[in-house]
Amino acid sequence: MKTHRKVYIPVALAVLVAAVLVTFALPQSAGAVKAVGLLACCLILWISEAMPISVSTLLMLALLPLLGLMDFTAVLSNFGVNTALFIMASSGITVALSAGSIPQWLTRKIVKSSNAHPRRMVAGMALLVALFSAFVSSLATCTLFSAIVADMLKHSGIKPRQSNFGKDLMLVIPACAGIGGFMSPAGTPANILVMDLLKQHGIYITFLQWCAVGFPVGITAVLLFSLCVVLFFKPEKNLIAALPKPVSFDKKDVATAVVVAAVIAGWIVGSFVQVLNPTLVALVGLAVLFMLPLDLMDMPRFSRGVNWDLVLSMGAVSVLMTAIADTGLLSDVAKAVFSGAEGLAPWILLMLISLVICVFRAVIPTTTAVIALFAPMLLSIAAATGLNMTALLLMASFWAAAALLLVYTEPIYLISFHKGYFTQKDLIICGAVPSLLLCVVGTLEIDVLVRLLQLV
Repeated sequence: MKTHRKVYIPVALAVLVAAVLVTFALPQSAGAVKAVGLLACCLILWISEAMPISVSTLLMLALLPLLGLMDFTAVLSNFGVNTALFIMASSGITVALSAGSIPQWLTRKIVKSSNAHPRRMVAGMALLVALFSAFVSSLATCTLFSAIVADMLKHSGIKPRQSNFGKDLMLVIPACAGIGGFMSPAGTPANILVMDLLKQHGIYITFLQWCAVGFPVGITAVLLFSLCVVLFFKPEKNLIAALPKPVSFDKKDVATAVVVAAVIAGWIVGSFVQVLNPTLVALVGLAVLFMLPLDLMDMPRFSRGVNWDLVLSMGAVSVLMTAIADTGLLSDVAKAVFSGAEGLAPWILLMLISLVICVFRAVIPTTTAVIALFAPMLLSIAAATGLNMTALLLMASFWAAAALLLVYTEPIYLISFHKGYFTQKDLIICGAVPSLLLCVVGTLEIDVLVRLLQLV
């Protein structure tokens, strides 16, 4: 933990204590005030990372019954076990896939198929990273492809801060790794959390239905971002002198590819066979990786590969959302805020809400915090305005995955940022325009596709 971040611990606790003290003056709103105070306390700790996220999450779970917001049995029953297990299983699959030669082989194919044409390479890399990230964690995707491309640039004599081409590639890798996280339920745990939340309200989204929304919206976002990148920073021509090293697949690579393909196939079939939910399929795939006599997975590698902070925090978000929703506060706020919005067209409301989420996402560094803050609020807005609940939550899930503005609030950017090829200013220049466009185009896409698929 960085020492300067410790200052946020007393700040977070002071906010919570202040909320508790306020309840003495407003006893009729005690539950709502304490719930908001606890949410603010959690967001401060999560965003600042003043203590490990898993520790602050456990603290929040303990405080819920102590503050009288929820008894401990309810805390346990509302914990998102499905989301937590999915994160664990999919992380194991990611570890196995990342250890092989498949990412390097795919990168080599992109370079060769583009004939080293810089704009084609940038667009091809953007799409490849997004598609890979749709099924593999964004962090692992960015780590893998940043390392491969950095090595390729180095051996071609392309130095940091001296080439727009290098800058373009290193910008699209983290941005499109994030965008790809929205494209399928497996892309980010926030998607599974949203699916579970919608299921609680009687709306069932299958793996294929999510992809039917996620892929068009994700590809639109990838194309807009990569287009802005090459327009603002025109890449030089004929710079690539070294392809990524040739790779040959061994038994481990083939076995891993077969297991991953089977898992994806299981997710697709699960759209028609209810028992095959995404978490169950991922757990079976992980078990197979452990059982095959090829040393594809062992417990130490699995433990290192799982983001335990994410497991606990994403599971706990559903508990926090339930506690806040039970107070009725957000429902009252939504009715008050949108009471004069009856005259606005629904699509204008959707775009305004999307813009608000986009702006807040720029300064909120974790998907956990984004969903914790916006999901209960959006549910209340849907109830107060009649807007499509599914479209609203999918918008939140999209912006939780796609952060296109600030380096230091999205960990995946730091991976390629530290290679030295782009600056914070570069990201704002090429990220602001697509962010604004996606508040319009992406929002309309989500709304139209949700209606076409009748996900209401």
